[in-house]
Amino acid sequence: MNTTANSSYLSRNFSGSDEECFFLPDAEFEKIYLRYKSNLITAIINAVFAPVAVAANLVVAFVIFRSPHLRRPSTFLLGCLAICDLLVGLLEQPSYVAFRLLENHINYVPCSIRMLYSTGFYICYGVSFMTLSAISCERFVALALHLRYQELVTTRRVFRIVILIWSTDIVLTALQWAGINTVIRAIHLVLWCTCLVSSGFIHYRIARIVRRHQKLIKMQQQTTSSRYKRQTKLAMNIAYIVGIYFFFNIPVLFVTIYHQIASGSLSTYDFYSWTETIAFCNSAINPFVCIWRSREIRKAVGVFLKKGFCSDDLRLEDHDSTSVNKGKGTGIAVKYNCDKKKNEETPNVQCRDNPVCIAESTERI
Repeated sequence: MNTTANSSYLSRNFSGSDEECFFLPDAEFEKIYLRYKSNLITAIINAVFAPVAVAANLVVAFVIFRSPHLRRPSTFLLGCLAICDLLVGLLEQPSYVAFRLLENHINYVPCSIRMLYSTGFYICYGVSFMTLSAISCERFVALALHLRYQELVTTRRVFRIVILIWSTDIVLTALQWAGINTVIRAIHLVLWCTCLVSSGFIHYRIARIVRRHQKLIKMQQQTTSSRYKRQTKLAMNIAYIVGIYFFFNIPVLFVTIYHQIASGSLSTYDFYSWTETIAFCNSAINPFVCIWRSREIRKAVGVFLKKGFCSDDLRLEDHDSTSVNKGKGTGIAVKYNCDKKKNEETPNVQCRDNPVCIAESTERI
């Protein structure tokens, strides 16, 4: 009986590599022994980072979309990026872990897991790249056309762009079912490379604008407006986020282009295992970079950690005026109620009577 079971098991394993899985290329399960250790190590790494990515991005996305003072175009796009990273931790990393462990354990991966992993990878990866390009463009408009920024860039328009990004990537991924898998993957890679190059060029232009403005101020001994200072600082914060993201994701992009577009030969699939793991781990790092670089997000997260998922409490922190009068404001309430522009249009009695509030109003990011 054991002999029959073993022969059946081995037969399934060695025939697994010949199983067709829709539009996916044929798997090479017979070479598992070449990447056994890397499969195990990268599976453990992803199993550790996945819950971190889910929890951290859930918090960042929640505080951005629930706090009225954070629903500006720049932070709104960061919230959309956090949702994409959340999906990586929720779907991609668990499917990767299952993929690699099944490879090691039974030398076979069911088609359903392969499809989930491949489809999710192209959707999440494409959306992330296009969202980062949108963030870069938003910062460029804020600095290059700062007088018309509020007219040109609105949260409603940004929301439409986000819908367009997701729709484009989902449609491209779905077109693989039309039997043009190679063409669609090539389009994906060209699109990602375009996003990478355009983002790099845009941030180069942003750096030139910032340097030119600083040089002009120094020569004329003028003081720049507080609004322009905030926009410049936010541009630098975004540059950190975009730069770190591309640093983690460029390796898997190059490996994919070399193997699938240039038809280069890989001695082992370990290159995919490690570069994909590096890219996935970035989803757990991104929210902490946002918290580190953005003072407003950092304070909003601090309020959330005290209050939890209580939407009423979060609204109270944004609008409650009594807590400011009593000196018990959390910082979020202060900054929301003490917007400098708002104070000029409608004098705020609470701000005049509270020196802490006045100080905070001049330090908004």
